[in-house]
Amino acid sequence: MIYGDREGMPLPKAFLIRPDNRIIAKNEDGTTAVDHPLCGVCTEIRDDKVSIVLPLSTGALFRSARTVEMTVKLGDSKECRFTLNCEDLRKALDWAAERKKALAKSLEEQKCTPPAQGCFITTACCEVLDLSDDCFELRTLRHYRDQVLTVMPGGNAAVAAYYLVAPSILQRLPRDERARRLLSLYARFILPSAIAARFGLNRLAYRRYARMMHVLASDYE
Repeated sequence: MIYGDREGMPLPKAFLIRPDNRIIAKNEDGTTAVDHPLCGVCTEIRDDKVSIVLPLSTGALFRSARTVEMTVKLGDSKECRFTLNCEDLRKALDWAAERKKALAKSLEEQKCTPPAQGCFITTACCEVLDLSDDCFELRTLRHYRDQVLTVMPGGNAAVAAYYLVAPSILQRLPRDERARRLLSLYARFILPSAIAARFGLNRLAYRRYARMMHVLASDYE
């Protein structure tokens, strides 16, 4: 994601879609492997935040390289560089692929049942997939909550707000779309947050979960 300044100033769409804004991936020897217009990979432009996905052309690099240097170029001079550890990324993707197979099998065997009324969102999403209370997702996110989030500035307030709002949101989920919506939340937010937390990407984990709460609050509060 690309963020605006600390004051939350909006990122103007007219600027972001300029063709000279680029996302660039470099080989380990420093040569450019991918140079793609940023506007071709924006999935959402919202206020002070822009979500992007990596072009499919970067896939070959991630499968073979140890690291990939990524650059987001804005305008003539502003650049943001970061390095992806592809070895860790491949482990995460392999794990996610296996997890997807297991969940698909559960769905085929019709093990998914509506969760109990009044439980919290993460638990409800896992219950609809017939995951145990000790599953990877719940263990990881509980550890993140207790060991990471609560010691972050504003972390305790975020936890308290979640406990205040989550039961109310669950009660407002229409019964006929409850299971479908919870499955969508699991795929879009719960599992990505858990994977990010497991690999120490704490800010990403927080952003995905906060985004979920923002979406739900907008729909059901």
